Amino acid sequence: MEEGKLVGAGELIPKEHTFIKLDNKNLEAIAGVHKSIKWDRLRALEENGLIELRVNGAGKAPDAKIIVPPLH
Repeated sequence: MEEGKLVGAGELIPKEHTFIKLDNKNLEAIAGVHKSIKWDRLRALEENGLIELRVNGAGKAPDAKIIVPPLH
């Protein structure tokens, strides 16, 4: 969703994927993921090859990028 907003605002070129910061407040508001289960869910998505996760250190919000598999 954030990437779509960036493309719509002209801040990101279509088909160029970027990392989005996943802080607790926004992740719960957008996806309904509470901070107590955030890391379990993010690790599961990463292990299944759906996102690329970049950890920024203890106490810092991680960055994630959705991985779009090729169609063919």
